[in-house]
Parts: sequence; structure tokens; C-alpha cells
Amino acid sequence: MLHSEARNPRFINFLAYVLWSFPLTYIMMLGAFYNLPLTRMASIVFSFYYIAHSVLAVFTGFALHRMRPYAWHFYVFHSFAMAVAQFVVAYRYGENHVVEIPLVLVNITILGLVLFLKKELRVPYFSPKIAW
Repeated sequence: MLHSEARNPRFINFLAYVLWSFPLTYIMMLGAFYNLPLTRMASIVFSFYYIAHSVLAVFTGFALHRMRPYAWHFYVFHSFAMAVAQFVVAYRYGENHVVEIPLVLVNITILGLVLFLKKELRVPYFSPKIAW
């Protein structure tokens, strides 16, 4: 490996790949968790909010993969937008009688990923400013 190359941690690479696949996987997850019919999922996919959220997720994935300084801020904003979207979809479009259980599980997962990513990004040996 050359001295100018830096290797990202596996978790950050995995999270970047998940964010790149966000436009397809997120709508399938919503359909599975909240029992959405295909017509409702199609209306969500073509909404402005979903398209903007998908663009934000893909951009955040690229920022994480390239270890940009603004990646943390974009990821926090993306996580907040995803938590808000969970509440909107659960209470407006959800077909389940009990939407609180998947809502709590997804929001706990979002919070856990934010805390774990914060810990990963604060590790000093991944900082490009420190020459080893």
C-alpha cells in the first residue's frame, strides 16, 4: 500500500454501501415493516421527499466512503430525516394495527448506528491529518 492511500474501516465502507443502495432497500423495508400495498409504495417512491432523501443518502454514502470532514454532519442530518420519515410513514400510511413496535426498533437502530459511527470517526488513526 502506498503512503498516500488510506484504508477505511469495514464498518464505514459497509455503511457507505448501504447508503448507496438506499433508494431500493428503504422502500422495501418500509413495505415490510408497515405492510404497505404496492400502490402506496409507488406513491412514496415518486414523492419529492423520497427523491430528495434518496439523493441525500447517496451523497452521504459517497462522503463517508471518501472520509470527508462533512460526512458526519450529513449522516446526522440523514438519520434525523429518516427518523422523521419513519413517523410519517408509520402513522399516515401504515396498514398495521400496531406500528409502534417497528417504529421503536427502527429508531433504536438509527440511534445505535449514529453512536457507533461517531465512535468510529473519532478514532485518531483514521484521521488524515495525522501522519503515521
